[in-house]
Amino acid sequence: MMNHVYRKCRRLVPQVKRHSLILVQCCQHSNKIEQTILAEADIEKQKESFRLYNKGSHDFEHLFDIRKSQLVYKVIQMQRQIDSYENTFGINNTEGNSKIRIKPPDIEDLINFKAYNSRRIAFKVVYLGWDYMGYAWSENSNKLIKGNTNVVERVFLEALLRKQLIQDIHHTNLDRCGRTDKGVSGLAQVISVNVRSNLDGAYGLWRSKRKRTSNMKRAKPDGINEALSNTTINLAPGNSSDQDSGLKLNEGSAKIEEWMKYDLSDRSLDEGEIPYVKLLNEALPEDIRVIAWSPVQGKFSPRRACLGRTYRYFLPRGNLDIDLMRECAQKFVGKHDFSNFAKLSADSMREDAVRVIKNIDIEVVSNHDSGCENEFDICAITVTGARFLYRQVRFMVSILYLIGNGSECPSVIDDLLDINKFKGRPTYSSMAPIPLLLFDSEYHNNAVDWRWDCGALETTAISIAKIWSEKAIKSEITRTICEYAMSKLTSENREEVENYIHGDLLLHDGDSHFKKIADMDLCQTRQEFFDKQKNRSIRRLKKKGKYYEARDLKDESNSKLVGWRS
Repeated sequence: MMNHVYRKCRRLVPQVKRHSLILVQCCQHSNKIEQTILAEADIEKQKESFRLYNKGSHDFEHLFDIRKSQLVYKVIQMQRQIDSYENTFGINNTEGNSKIRIKPPDIEDLINFKAYNSRRIAFKVVYLGWDYMGYAWSENSNKLIKGNTNVVERVFLEALLRKQLIQDIHHTNLDRCGRTDKGVSGLAQVISVNVRSNLDGAYGLWRSKRKRTSNMKRAKPDGINEALSNTTINLAPGNSSDQDSGLKLNEGSAKIEEWMKYDLSDRSLDEGEIPYVKLLNEALPEDIRVIAWSPVQGKFSPRRACLGRTYRYFLPRGNLDIDLMRECAQKFVGKHDFSNFAKLSADSMREDAVRVIKNIDIEVVSNHDSGCENEFDICAITVTGARFLYRQVRFMVSILYLIGNGSECPSVIDDLLDINKFKGRPTYSSMAPIPLLLFDSEYHNNAVDWRWDCGALETTAISIAKIWSEKAIKSEITRTICEYAMSKLTSENREEVENYIHGDLLLHDGDSHFKKIADMDLCQTRQEFFDKQKNRSIRRLKKKGKYYEARDLKDESNSKLVGWRS
């Protein structure tokens, strides 16, 4: 099996090399423009060829509008990424196993799950997403090796397995508050999952069908025995009727009535429950921590029950006009169609692009010069809303950034919010994902009642403090060197350096070749994207021999019924 996984991992390098080929060809195209002025029709023909070649739906059209030196720099970055793939997608890291800090269990220490009840639990999780390829995991991740097996959620599931809180990863009814992208961190991620329980009656708990017998092995009530500290690596889906009966939420109204007799805020039974937070943190790496838990009802979904999410984006002040950005940010507040502030995806086609922004604010969170404005100050853009589209926050911050550095005028926000003026999103870039943080998630008091673990909070603070200490020292050293070099420059050269303080947060960092948003090409419209995905699904169905389903799909106009998973 490991050889099979390794062969799949090796396919990644040719894929990235093909992506690099696109950049190299763009670089060659840019070099030709410097030598001869191509006809407009030839440029459009060249773009069309790239669109046909771009099967991965990568953003490439903005590459035509930048200079050769930037393209060369991009190719170098891509080459470095290719060189790092061997470490990123190594066999030991495919399933997230290498990050878990405890060993698999011995056969004699395995727990009989039929002797336990199941309970629906929500966990509040903190994580640093810098070393992961994303957050969410699905069963298809093992079949399609695209880098999303090294994700936060898969590591969390592995910890549950090794602490024997779940029997396998396929019958946990796992759900999360939000799906963060590669590099994005979380301070208020909420995960709900069905786990085993020591209790015979409690909120969110239902009984197993099979009654316990005296010869069934069961752990001690405190849950800190030898069996709990070991693991199980059974990843195969369970087929037993006992297991399925405890995990199907729609069956057994009597079971639902059982836990409804208990109150969510009643903590009198918590001492006899398994210490979930302690056990999970023993297994999880230091960049993933569980800090609280709460029993929830059987059908609880962190995504649907969430009343509001808050994201924070951190960036250096540089030459940005923070006051102007703060004023313009208020244009986002309210109910708007954010089609031009999001990247189209199959999931986003299931509903419209109208979202409500409750609040947005920009503040200086780290000042380096005793209250005076300094280009090295760290600013935070805080956005609160009920739901967000794919990359919506990063695109919103991108526009504010362009306004703050003078590349765009404030009226561009009004223009982009007017979907009649722009039928598709202009091909401007979103901000980098690493500075983004899922800062808060809000729930009704009747939905969750967090049990905070003081020990977990202490160990989390210690673990993150170690990481912060290393990063902060490096940051201070580099800032000191940069400030010293800038102090020897003239005011004109100093302003030029300030344009690069933001690094690679956005591709167009005040460059003279930057194209105004009004002059950019447009991405696909929602209808064009829908038709493309529909035709792709039809081709996949026909390839599988499902001709009648393909025929029905061809006549279907409702996006919710399109066979995205074909």
